[in-house]
Amino acid sequence: MTLAGKIGLAMSATLGLLMLIISLLPGWTDYDLVVSEQANLPPAIFNNFKLAGELAGLSVDSPYASRICLLGTDELGRDYLSGLMRASLVSLGFSLGIAVLSILIAFSLASLAAWYGGWVDGLVMRLVDILYAVPSLASIILVLAIFGAGQAMVFVCLLGLGWYSEIKVLGIQIKIEISLPYCEALRGMGAGLFRTMVKHVLPNLGSVVWTLVAMRLLVLVLQEAFLSFIGFGPSPPWLSWGILLRDGILSLDHAGHRLFSTFAVMAWFLTGISLFLDGLAKQAVVKR
Repeated sequence: MTLAGKIGLAMSATLGLLMLIISLLPGWTDYDLVVSEQANLPPAIFNNFKLAGELAGLSVDSPYASRICLLGTDELGRDYLSGLMRASLVSLGFSLGIAVLSILIAFSLASLAAWYGGWVDGLVMRLVDILYAVPSLASIILVLAIFGAGQAMVFVCLLGLGWYSEIKVLGIQIKIEISLPYCEALRGMGAGLFRTMVKHVLPNLGSVVWTLVAMRLLVLVLQEAFLSFIGFGPSPPWLSWGILLRDGILSLDHAGHRLFSTFAVMAWFLTGISLFLDGLAKQAVVKR
């Protein structure tokens, strides 16, 4: 892998490791802890890492005065860093789950189309052409407005109107792969569709599949953040990057660091994935 790809992978892995560490520490539960006396505290990292009680002007004996809120607190006195990491875990886990399922569905249908060809291939490709003509994001907003928002509905909509985006790329790659002599030999020996695709074609197309997963993840992170931003995302107590961006704009006049920190975490991850994709693409070119 190229240097850019390694840097991108390291950036994404760093955020994942930070989320894991904070989720395992007792501070993870701080976001559920409401301390009204410590509301709207400034970030401790800009104030010599002072304790929350000291920043709030409370006595040392006050409840929870000894905690350190690195990114300050929100209007309810909840630790903002814990909330940001929780939102990161929800947004990334949510988007990654949809991305993997989307590629699995696309790979399965592309395999069927390439294996059987004829009318099966034509049916799958025409279905994809029809779905391409549908404005996906506008359709998702319409469905959510009619049937109600929520994490489950957003998951279904993003999955239902996103699985087909990479199916043509996968279809071409699978057709090329099954035309190779080893696949023709497998078919001559009686190997079926499932065995050939899972045990031979999928491993050989691993770099292509993971590249498509990463590309889909980039799109899904932005789509999920947008839907949450306009009010169609998860409901409390769930958090996401879009919700924090919206709240950050509302509190921009007195707590601008919230918007900046959320944007910085998103930009860090998206830049890392972009560099990782660039590294994969250059590696594929070098191999050819």
